[in-house]
Amino acid sequence: MISLKQWSAIGAISLGLGLSACQKTESHAQAQKEAGTTQTAPVKTLTIGFQKSSLNFLIAKQQKIFEQEFPNAKIEWREFPAGPQMLEALAVGAVDFGAVGNTPPIFAQAADKDLSYV
Repeated sequence: MISLKQWSAIGAISLGLGLSACQKTESHAQAQKEAGTTQTAPVKTLTIGFQKSSLNFLIAKQQKIFEQEFPNAKIEWREFPAGPQMLEALAVGAVDFGAVGNTPPIFAQAADKDLSYV
């Protein structure tokens, strides 16, 4: 059983970590602007594979969520009829990421495709 002294220590540490997380920090862009060292990073392309049946990606595409989250990147959307075709595109580097069902990754792993499945 944890004693009152241990609970007090845990509470103090938690409070300290919580308050430090709430502290406003300077963004990287603000720091560069103040230092006078603004540099424009090269535009990178993020290629997203999606299927018409993937509602979350359709909403993200319609509302331009990725464009808002990655303003310095060019977002390309590629539609695929099914998961195996998308995984093949991922394996050859034609797509950066996408979402598929449960079965296609099993077949991709069985075929020794170089993929990261999350």
